[in-house]
Amino acid sequence: MEQQASNQDAMALQAIEERPIATQAEAEQLIERASVIAVTNPVELASAGDLAKSIGRLLKQREADRLSWTKPLKDIARRIELRFKPGDEALESAKRMVIGKQDFYSRKVEAERAAEAKRLQDIADAKARAEAQEAERVAGELRERQRAAEEAAAKAAAEGRAAEAAKQAADAALLAEQSQSATQHAEEVLAQAAAAPVIQPQPVSLVRGAEAVSSQRTTWHAEILDFKELPEHVIAHPKVKEAAQAVVDALVRSGTRELSGVRIYSQKTTINR
Repeated sequence: MEQQASNQDAMALQAIEERPIATQAEAEQLIERASVIAVTNPVELASAGDLAKSIGRLLKQREADRLSWTKPLKDIARRIELRFKPGDEALESAKRMVIGKQDFYSRKVEAERAAEAKRLQDIADAKARAEAQEAERVAGELRERQRAAEEAAAKAAAEGRAAEAAKQAADAALLAEQSQSATQHAEEVLAQAAAAPVIQPQPVSLVRGAEAVSSQRTTWHAEILDFKELPEHVIAHPKVKEAAQAVVDALVRSGTRELSGVRIYSQKTTINR
C-alpha cells in the first residue's frame, strides 16, 4: 500500500515538472507593454488603466494555475508529515523526558555541592572568628596585667623602692607590646578572612557516554516588568521600533486617527476596477 502511494506521488511530481506555464507568453507581452506605455493625457491614463486591469487579471489566473500545481505537492507533503508526525512527537517527548531527568539530577548535585561549599565556608569563617576572639581575649588579659604592673610600679616608686618600680615598669612595657601584638593579630585574622575568596561549589563535571558528552549550560532569560523603566537604548532599538510600528499600523488600519507621538496621514494611489 505504501509502495503504491509512493509511486503515485512520484508520478504526480513528474507531471508537475513537465507541465508548461500556459500564460507565460501573455505575461511577457504585458510586461513589454508596461515598459513602453506612456501616461501623458486622459486617453493614455485610461489605456494604462486597461493594461493594469489586464495584468491584474492575468496575475489572478496565474495564481489559480500555481495553486493547481502546488496543491498536489502540498497534499503529498501533508501526507508525508502526517506519517512522520506521531513518531516525531513521541521522540521529542522522550527526549524532553530524558533531559528533564538529567536536569533534575544535575540540580540535585549542584544543591548538594552548594550546601557543602557553604558548610566549608561557615567552618572557615567560624575558625577565623574564634582565632580573632582568642587573640582579643589574650590582648585583654595582657592589658589587665599591664595596668597591674603600672600600678605596682607607681606604688613602688612612691614608697621609694626604685629597683622594684623599674622592674614593674619594664614588665608593663613588655605587656603593652604583647597586648598590641595580640590585637594586631586579631585584626589581621579578620582582614585575611574577609579578603579570602569565597569557597565556590564544585561544578558538575562532563560525563562521557558512548555517543554523547553531557554537561551543564547556563542560559539567561529576562521578563519585562515595567516597559516605562527600560533604558533608552532598549526602547530606541530598531527591533522595538519595528514592533511598535506594526502595532500602530494595525491600529490605523482599524480606524484610529489620533495617537500620541504618531503622525497619521492619508495617501492616494490609483486603483483599476
